[in-house]
Amino acid sequence: MLAIGVALLVVAGVVVGAFVMRFVLPSTHLIVAVDGVEFSRADIIRELRIKQQSANLTGRTFPISEEIFKTFNELVENQVIRLAAPNMGIIVTDEEIDDEIDRLLGPSGRYAPADERPQVEREFRERYKGFLNLLQINESDHREFVRTYMLREKVRQFVGDAVPTVAEQIRLYRLSVVPEDELEILKLKYEEAVTTGGTNPEALHEAFKALAREFGRDDPETLRRGGDLGWVPEGVHKEYDHVVFDLDIGELSDPIPSFDDPTALHFFMVSDRDEAREIDQVSRESLKSNALQDWVNERKTQHEIFADLNSDIHAWIVEELRTTSTVTPTPRPGIFGF
Repeated sequence: MLAIGVALLVVAGVVVGAFVMRFVLPSTHLIVAVDGVEFSRADIIRELRIKQQSANLTGRTFPISEEIFKTFNELVENQVIRLAAPNMGIIVTDEEIDDEIDRLLGPSGRYAPADERPQVEREFRERYKGFLNLLQINESDHREFVRTYMLREKVRQFVGDAVPTVAEQIRLYRLSVVPEDELEILKLKYEEAVTTGGTNPEALHEAFKALAREFGRDDPETLRRGGDLGWVPEGVHKEYDHVVFDLDIGELSDPIPSFDDPTALHFFMVSDRDEAREIDQVSRESLKSNALQDWVNERKTQHEIFADLNSDIHAWIVEELRTTSTVTPTPRPGIFGF
């Protein structure tokens, strides 16, 4: 009996040890640190789960790999923002957090008529409890997540106030292909269409639209518009600015490797140019985001930063997101710097 008991203890120890090695220890490994404020793998898992479930609630897609890299960078950037925001006079109040959670999950009882308030509040608390269960986090952690991204948005708007409202713009078209496509035939067909129809904006639009329908590998919405990206100022597609803003009207660019997809190539064409055009809201918001990124990158140099994301960590995060196992965040107070 003693031998059996010892054997069972050994087996149990092996099982527990394997569980700890597989689930507990990896989750506590350091992944990011900014000026001594540390974030573990479990912390990035928590943020990703919140984003994943929020995307599900609003019917948006959640590209796991893309979001992992984005959230990893945001762990660093958001801590830099937290350190700078107080000196800029920027804060997020508890009431603002309440309003944002109400917007996401439906109204709480705060603004309901007095006789309906208890019932509305109970229903809200049930929805919120179910949402937190899906995220596998507590209410305090979720509120700090909301605070973090509301603070980021406030700083984005603050920095973005310097973005101009009027600028030189081009009417830009894009056609995505792969190297195996018949690129010489594509260019010949475009040249023939331009020779026949001319180079006024409408003729160029029709020529490029026909080209997009035959050769384009873009998303369906871009193809539906015939590759038309609309009026854009410098900075919206900044990876390609050095190419597209040097094009003459009607000139088809050389095939340019895609910044986002190494297997794809882009052709660009400019159908019109305006030296001083009002920037539309979508482009201006994009420029504000770029301004925030430049602002954060500049301030990163003022901090001591550790960041570690390799293929093994990436694979571990993907597996954790695809399972229902709970990862316990690093047990320390003030994880978000407050």
